Amino acid sequence: MNTFIQLLISGTTTGMIYGLVAMGIILIYKSTKVFNLAQGSILLLGAFIFYAYLVQLAFPFPLALIATLATSVLLGLAVERFTQRPLIGQPIHALVMVTVALMALLEGLVYIVWGSFPLGFPEFIPDVNLRMSGYSISLAQLLTFAVTLLLILLLSLFFNKTRWGLAMRATAEDHQLAQSSGVSVKTVFSYSWGLCFLVAVIGGIFLSNQVGLNTGLSIIGLKVLSVVILGGLESI
Repeated sequence: MNTFIQLLISGTTTGMIYGLVAMGIILIYKSTKVFNLAQGSILLLGAFIFYAYLVQLAFPFPLALIATLATSVLLGLAVERFTQRPLIGQPIHALVMVTVALMALLEGLVYIVWGSFPLGFPEFIPDVNLRMSGYSISLAQLLTFAVTLLLILLLSLFFNKTRWGLAMRATAEDHQLAQSSGVSVKTVFSYSWGLCFLVAVIGGIFLSNQVGLNTGLSIIGLKVLSVVILGGLESI
């Protein structure tokens, strides 16, 4: 029984990372009705960017994290501007197919810049185990759990309570109707892709801290599809 509880704790933490990555897919779908198949590749690129700032450029951890998050948002805005915006008003399946091309492009970029060999990912979270009622949970697992719950809460509030969150939901229902109501569809697309990249990169950083840094991380993009289907395509 002790082993089962310990594995349940570990599995729940990993599941929280999957949920975090899945939120990126949901953000795009709730805002644009586009199913983003490139989420695993975005996670992969984000983890390598964090490695570049932290190890290759030797940034202090706080600065490396801020730089990585800022870069991820800028990349999300760029992806929206050059791959999604030109297709506004086109059939949804055309936008989905673009995300397939984006998946190949981002993975190819990682191979070109960093190669295909696993890299040693620095332990930026202290290797500390906390004892609770006789069970052990690492500080990394606890932080993953807490950060994911916080992001879920913030994103839920964003979509339900803020002007831009409501605008994103309106845009997902009908682009033309939202635009006729004064909503900037282009801005909504930009914000949704920026947020998508942001949550994917955070998930990639936590995942790399657990399993190391390698090009196989992108496979999580397929694993989280089960999370998306189980949780609901429009449910944060």
